[in-house]
Amino acid sequence: MLRALRDGDGPAFRSLARASGVRYVINARREHPWLDDLLAEQRIPGLVPAFKSGGVRIYRVAEP
Repeated sequence: MLRALRDGDGPAFRSLARASGVRYVINARREHPWLDDLLAEQRIPGLVPAFKSGGVRIYRVAEP
């Protein structure tokens, strides 16, 4: 799933997330700044912003 996010492959990520029961993506900027940048720019289709505070962002995996 992380590779699909890194590659910006929304359909692959959602498919893997659905198969694994993943409903949310949580990221702290200091852990994965590249992911924070992708999520902030909303370059991953199918991830909906759910919460943001300081360096923490939570995104909900949208239903197909």
